Amino acid sequence: MLPKRVVVPLVIVIVVVVILSVIALSGDQAPEDNAPPGKVSGLKAIDLREGRILLVWDAAHDNVKVAFYIVFRDTGKLEKSPSIPMTVDSPGDVRVPHEYIVQAVDSSGNEGEISDSVNILSLPRDSVAPSKVTGLTVHTYDNQFNLTWDEAWDNDAIAGYRIYRNGEALDFQSSRPLYCDLNITSMLMYSYEVSAVDASGNEGPLSEAAEGYLPPGRVGQEALDFNLTDVYGRDFSLSDFRGKVVLLDLMTTTCSPCITQEGELVRLFGNYSPDDLQIISIDVSLDADPQDLIIFKESSADDWIFAVDTDNVSKKYCIHGTPTEIVIDKSGTIVYVHVGIVPAEELEDVIDPLI
Repeated sequence: MLPKRVVVPLVIVIVVVVILSVIALSGDQAPEDNAPPGKVSGLKAIDLREGRILLVWDAAHDNVKVAFYIVFRDTGKLEKSPSIPMTVDSPGDVRVPHEYIVQAVDSSGNEGEISDSVNILSLPRDSVAPSKVTGLTVHTYDNQFNLTWDEAWDNDAIAGYRIYRNGEALDFQSSRPLYCDLNITSMLMYSYEVSAVDASGNEGPLSEAAEGYLPPGRVGQEALDFNLTDVYGRDFSLSDFRGKVVLLDLMTTTCSPCITQEGELVRLFGNYSPDDLQIISIDVSLDADPQDLIIFKESSADDWIFAVDTDNVSKKYCIHGTPTEIVIDKSGTIVYVHVGIVPAEELEDVIDPLI
């Protein structure tokens, strides 16, 4: 047995060590998180139709991290939503109003204040077709037909109009009550009908037919002149190239078919002398940027004129799709118009007899 004078100091040392260890261990532990997340705000409900509701809200704030959100529908708790502030709910029944609220929960289980509620009525898919198109009229202008009609009615919204020519639907849907048909031939009768299509794809009845006819002598009208500045700042006019065959390439830099068409024009351009054929590519988009057009031109190694449409060339020639290729002969007369991709070989068949 140790003497008392040894035991007492030893006990004191052991107690001090234990106290210091407890203090050190308590210093390593993070304080308990008792702060709940903030109140969810900005809750919105959007009807996706067919019994589906999109819910979005502003991300809630927490002093550590929001772990998930709890979504309530009609006071009933739905499945927990991850920390992304959105979810899609399928309440099932339609034409019944639903109330939604959302609450944030942090990783310590603290629940935040519940959001303000939103109410929404889920609607079934629209099955009502638009009304019949009326007032269809065909106007003859140079070597094209301009079609106009009265706007149709729909219980939701008109997405566009479908054009039928001689009983066949054209591969084009007009967003306005206007359509310009450039692909026509003289001394042929054309019959047109138009229907309205809504956002759900419902198509309304066809309009009464309207006819258009180009008498002899209308094809081959003089191409309308224009004045533009190319991407390098040089001014030019269409009339500057009288005596050459001109190919107008009406395009946009963001149009995938236009990119394909540029490849066909590169093949075409290499087969002709600059004294015989002049290609002019015009970007007809409303927000065309000359710098983007330079990049587009140089990335394809194209060696002809590129310009932004600052003189309403698209309206003068009633362009309704890109790419559009227009061939003009040496005298300034339009001899060919094509909307969409056209192979170099087909253009050569048009151009060769003109040179």
